[in-house]
Amino acid sequence: MPGMSQNRIQARRPGTTSPWSASGWLMLLIGIVLGALASGFYTGMRSGDPDRLGSGLKQLLEVPRVDVETPMLTLPADRAPARTAFDFFTVLPDERVIPETAGSVETETATDETLNKENVVKPKNSSGYYMLQVASYTEEAKADQLKVKLAKTGFASSIQHISVQGQSDFYRVRIGPFFSMPELEQVNRQLTRKGIEALPLKVSRP
Repeated sequence: MPGMSQNRIQARRPGTTSPWSASGWLMLLIGIVLGALASGFYTGMRSGDPDRLGSGLKQLLEVPRVDVETPMLTLPADRAPARTAFDFFTVLPDERVIPETAGSVETETATDETLNKENVVKPKNSSGYYMLQVASYTEEAKADQLKVKLAKTGFASSIQHISVQGQSDFYRVRIGPFFSMPELEQVNRQLTRKGIEALPLKVSRP
């Protein structure tokens, strides 16, 4: 019994403190301070006031946005495309003018279908002769107009009617005949100076 009384007296001595109790109070105090700081930062960030606590942190955390202006593209007004080439078959669907090819003479065989409105001088050479074809039309009236135009410029011409398989008719405007190449070339140069292109032809008789 005396031993138990002595232990109770030692337990009740003043001045003895539990170490766990001191650390617990310290952690509680630190938690309160941190909570207050976090609340202050959050309130300052939400308020938008630059003088309040946390406003600077909000500016650091925000990603700067750069407004990029999209350039406006100015479209040119609709314009018709410039014509760089002569649309031959659209503008002149029934006119077939064959430009002269340097140094080339086309050969053809004369037939009984060659009918001229004017008498053509018979060639002196029975083996063949030369002609200058100025144009070929599907309408006889246009061939007559070109013939008159050539006559006004000093060139006598004739019209040759050709029927292709009895379906298509062509009216060829020709100048000649010529019985030598120098004679043909001389007239062809005269036509070229007047802006008229002709196709040299060699007509061979069977």
